[in-house]
Amino acid sequence: MAIPKKIHITWKDKNILDSDSPLVQNGISKLISINKEWQVEISDDNDVENYLIENMKDNYTLVQNSGIVPKTDIWRLYKIYNEGGIYVDLDRFCDVELNEVIPENVKQVLPTCRKHDFSQDIMISEPNNILFRNTIDMNIS
Repeated sequence: MAIPKKIHITWKDKNILDSDSPLVQNGISKLISINKEWQVEISDDNDVENYLIENMKDNYTLVQNSGIVPKTDIWRLYKIYNEGGIYVDLDRFCDVELNEVIPENVKQVLPTCRKHDFSQDIMISEPNNILFRNTIDMNIS
């Protein structure tokens, strides 16, 4: 299995790509424009909520009363575990085609933050990666 060519994004509404913000234009909009063969899925707050209800089942009560930021944190883990692809914050600047940094047959990319720790604002993996399953389980416990 390989990393699916799917980009997952979340924002409070699905019209984020209409924004003139330099963060959006140099971030997610540029990522999409230079990676035309990648499918893009923008999830709004309601989509995040419904996805968590569906995928967390009884464990949803653990995040039910949380704000959208903690919900988005666990949502992105489930999205990458279940569907694979790339999750990226919309303000992460992009100037390189994904195919240049994700060679064929690679199953996971672990971006780091200044070689100190793993970056949470970009996640790249094939579906059913045990690292993401274990991370979900640790978050739930």
